[in-house]
Amino acid sequence: MEDEETQNSTIGQSNQSPGLMRLRVAAWLCDGSIGFAGLIGVSLGVEYANAMSLEPMQASLPDIIFRVVILVSLLAFIVFSYRLAADLTFGTTVGKWLVVLTVSRAGSGKTPSRLRLMLRDASALLFASVPLLNLVWIWHAYTAPLNSGWHDRIAGTVVDRKR
Repeated sequence: MEDEETQNSTIGQSNQSPGLMRLRVAAWLCDGSIGFAGLIGVSLGVEYANAMSLEPMQASLPDIIFRVVILVSLLAFIVFSYRLAADLTFGTTVGKWLVVLTVSRAGSGKTPSRLRLMLRDASALLFASVPLLNLVWIWHAYTAPLNSGWHDRIAGTVVDRKR
């Protein structure tokens, strides 16, 4: 009985460990791979459309830089859209599902509201999109007492192993 009470009292609290951070990174890589696959599909469609046009494309350095910026922005948007749709529809992403992680409200362990999930994913997109912020975000995730990123702090959520 006591073990069950102790286990229930830690859900949604600071039971994070370096092992849990490795699981979060594995989930992030899986989810990023799904977004990257979507980006490849979109890129192939765009290149096919360009190849079908009658005018050959001239690739100058500014044009190449512009394409890279567009592709990186598109990747961020695809990953954000996927994460938000998966979180709102299934309560988890494929990556979190594979490594058996769940997002819950900090302190209570309850399922976060749709608004909290949208805030979490939108702030994650912001921190991941701005080059200097993403380095600070990663450093904060490893040094914070809860091993949680600012997106979790902003939304009032934590990531735990699913029970």
